[in-house]
Amino acid sequence: MRISWIILAVSIAAWVWRAAVFALLGSYAPLAVLLFGLAVVAWGKFSVPGEMKFAVRFWGAMMLLAGLARVALAIGVSIKPELSQHGLESLTPFYFAGTLFHLLAGLWLVLRPPGNLAGPQEEATPSVG
Repeated sequence: MRISWIILAVSIAAWVWRAAVFALLGSYAPLAVLLFGLAVVAWGKFSVPGEMKFAVRFWGAMMLLAGLARVALAIGVSIKPELSQHGLESLTPFYFAGTLFHLLAGLWLVLRPPGNLAGPQEEATPSVG
């Protein structure tokens, strides 16, 4: 399960970077997505035990949706390049590597979310409520 924690940390770090870059350009949508995702993960950690897996799966689903949106954008810009010359120029190997990361990391987190940070003893404790 350690790999799941690493994937979660790297995916959050990638969104922190993306939010910072886009905020400098005047767009705050990635920052809003990041804050919403962090709020869900924090809720999962500090609410009822066992909700952390749901919260991480939700973050993974958001990553999957972001990856699918990037694929759809690449297909759309490739089919109709006159729609956005800038969009066509941004389809670089780095863009496709990021898209692949979004898809694979999201799928991994949905299928194999990490457990609680405290370890197996906290997971074995029955939840109250």
